[in-house]
Formats: sequence, structure tokens, C-alpha cells
Amino acid sequence: MTQHQHRENWVEEALNSLEGIQRAKANPFLYTRIRQRLQPAQRPTDWLVNLAARPAFAAAIVIGSLATNLLVASLHREQRVAKEIRANEQLFAAEYDASNILSNETGAR
Repeated sequence: MTQHQHRENWVEEALNSLEGIQRAKANPFLYTRIRQRLQPAQRPTDWLVNLAARPAFAAAIVIGSLATNLLVASLHREQRVAKEIRANEQLFAAEYDASNILSNETGAR
């Protein structure tokens, strides 16, 4: 056998060894395992961060804050008005008593 024939036989053997070759098949769960490891670990507070990032949540917070401010302002106004009414009543009572005392002193009975 010549060297040239030996090479041809070797090439033929190599080509014949590729007959019947098939594509390698991976475990069906391999892809999901790889994706799971690539994703960052979930922290217990991630749901809160996701909730706060939503525009509806931000709008609810703004509306709630405005409603609370209006409620507090309304209660404060009512308290101030009630205090003014009490002060006016006390002033009126003090003036009435003073005028009543003056009329008693002048002898107008």
C-alpha cells in the first residue's frame, strides 16, 4: 500500500464514520434551568418595588394625600370657626352683663 492509498483509506474511514450521525439533543428542562440561574434572585421586597413603580399606584398616593390634606384643612377650619363663635358668645355675654350691671347701678328698674 502506498502512502497515497493509505491516506485515501483514512479519509474514507473518517467520512464513513459520520454516516448516521444525528444532532445532539439536550435535556428538555435544561433551558429552563439555565434561564432560572441567569435571572437575579428575587428579594422579598421586590413586589413592593414593582407596585410602587406603577402609575396607578402613584396616582392613588397623590389623590390620597390631597384628600387627607383637604380633610385636615376642613377640620381645622371648623375648629377655628367654633372657637370664634365661642369667643363671640363670651364677648357678648360679658357685654350683656356689663350693660345689665350699668342699668342696675343707674336705678333703671
